[in-house]
Order: sequence, then structure tokens, then C-alpha cells
Amino acid sequence: METGYQKEEVKRLRSQMGDLRGKLGDLESRNSLLEKQVQELTYQLEDDQRQYESALNDRDGQIRKMREECQALMVELQMLLDTKQTLDAEIAIYRKMLEGEENRTGLRQLVEQVVKTRSLQQQEDTGKKHDDIDVFSFN
Repeated sequence: METGYQKEEVKRLRSQMGDLRGKLGDLESRNSLLEKQVQELTYQLEDDQRQYESALNDRDGQIRKMREECQALMVELQMLLDTKQTLDAEIAIYRKMLEGEENRTGLRQLVEQVVKTRSLQQQEDTGKKHDDIDVFSFN
């Protein structure tokens, strides 16, 4: 009986071992599949990281370029403002010169009018004296 029991036990253990070998094969193939997925995900992650780094570098380059352009524009703007101030000052000088010339011209015209008026008065006075002289000479 013991041999029958041992045979049954051996048979059961062999059956169990066959089942376990089948499960082991399934698990090994599943493990292999999962390792491939891990490897693919690792490659994908590395690729995503490279793309991310590249995008960051591109963005940083664009920011650097925009800052340089902004700085150049600020320098140009400052130069334009300086030029504007210089031109405004020059315009103010010319305006004062024109106003001075207008004043001089105005004064000149005033002086000319005074001189003409004075001349006319002198001529009138001279004429009156002549008239007075004529009047006196008739008497």
C-alpha cells in the first residue's frame, strides 16, 4: 500500500510540477513582455526628456534673442530720445532767434516810423517856418 500511496503521491507531485512548470512558462513569458514594455517606456521616457530639453533650449534661446532685441531697441530708443531732446533744444534756440529777429525787425520798423514821423514833423515845422517867414515877409 505504501507503494500505491507513494505512486499516487509521485503522480500528484508530477501533475503539480507540470502545472507549476506551465505557470512558470506563462509567468516567464509575461515577465519578458513586461520587461519589453519597461524597455520601450524607458526609451520613450528618454526620447520625451530629449524633446523636453530641446524645447527648453529653444525657448531659452528665443528668450535670450528677445532680450537682446529688447536691449537693442532700448538703446535705439534712448538714442532717438537724445536726438529729440537735442532737436527740441535747437528748435527752441531758433525760435528765440526768430523772436529776437522779429523784435529787431519790429524795433527797426518802429524806429523807421519814428524817423519818418520825425522827418515829416521837421518838414512840417520847416514848412511852417517858411510859411511864417512868408507871412512875415509880406507884412
